Amino acid sequence: MQSYLTRRLRDPELAADLTQEAFLRYAEHPPAMAGEIRNNRSYLYRTAHNLAVDHIRKSARDQTDMPGDTVMAALPDDHPGQEIEPPTARACAICARCWTNCPSARARSLP
Repeated sequence: MQSYLTRRLRDPELAADLTQEAFLRYAEHPPAMAGEIRNNRSYLYRTAHNLAVDHIRKSARDQTDMPGDTVMAALPDDHPGQEIEPPTARACAICARCWTNCPSARARSLP
């Protein structure tokens, strides 16, 4: 059973752990249900298989590929930092005056 799990998981240590867990579950099986197990070997292999599938699913859920700090630092920020000053009232007045003197703006305001 351990070699089956090793081939399936490609990790001998994990296969040994799951083999042990399968045998523990078999040993802890309630005596009242012991009559329901017709084939001990197939019960152990099915338990080991289910444990391997559960482990693969759990590791897929837990896997996160977070980028490193250098990658995160290189991303542009949507919000300006404190080093960028907001436009002053004088700058806004200059922009408004330029806009009103723009030929295309005057053409739009004509009836």
